[in-house]
Amino acid sequence: MPRTDPLRKTQFMHFMKLGIIWPSTQAIGIKQWSLLALTVALSFASVGCTAAYNTRTVESPDWKYAVTCYIRGSFGRSYVAETKKRIVIGIYSLAPNAKLLREKEIQEALAARVWRSNPGAVSKSRLLFEKEYSLKGSALEWSSVWGSNGDLSIVFCDYGRGVSSLESNVPKRYLRAVTYRFDASTATYQEEVAK
Repeated sequence: MPRTDPLRKTQFMHFMKLGIIWPSTQAIGIKQWSLLALTVALSFASVGCTAAYNTRTVESPDWKYAVTCYIRGSFGRSYVAETKKRIVIGIYSLAPNAKLLREKEIQEALAARVWRSNPGAVSKSRLLFEKEYSLKGSALEWSSVWGSNGDLSIVFCDYGRGVSSLESNVPKRYLRAVTYRFDASTATYQEEVAK
């Protein structure tokens, strides 16, 4: 019959009450204990936001379509740093009551004093187009222009290497423009290739 140490049993029960199980160095070797401690330390060091991103949804003037642009910065780097950014463009058809849903969402956010990170995402109904891009830039931003027949142009810009958009009187640096044509016969979007 193995001998039990009453002190170790008391410590184990105390940690059990706290929801923590603390392995004894006698139960496992020093080498395994060190490896466990290193693994826990690295896990805590890597937890959290490791890449900055921004996302926004813009509706067409007739409230039939919406575009969402998701931009994710490089891992472990500031969004202002001139690095490769991952961009995902999604174009959606909107529900018939999209404008009403958006206004209701805004009123609820104002009343609760809590704002969602991407207002307008509620009203999207069907994905018509999605594509991923990669673009090198610093504090990358985008703007959209809707045509009368549902066509869409998106322009990506920043303010130069390491410059934030919050700094005043800084000219924009245009990086890329993309145009999407709406095909009424298939009710989808196609990317127009620049010539």
